[in-house]
Amino acid sequence: MIYHIMKDNDYGKNDMEIWRKVKRLRDFKPEEGVEYLVRKGVKKKLFDKWQIYKGVDGKLVATDFARMYMLF
Repeated sequence: MIYHIMKDNDYGKNDMEIWRKVKRLRDFKPEEGVEYLVRKGVKKKLFDKWQIYKGVDGKLVATDFARMYMLF
């Protein structure tokens, strides 16, 4: 499984978005207290859910929140 990770506050600001691809979530070293969008898989689906993770003690920790995405 491939994970795509991007800072949550960077989403939708520019015409181009930069995602970082990692094989395992533990391979990514987050900044403390920053929220990240995490997308699983390679292709974007028509409707997709992106889990929101938070950087805590150098690890990504899942939150209870997610963002819905609709491809149009």
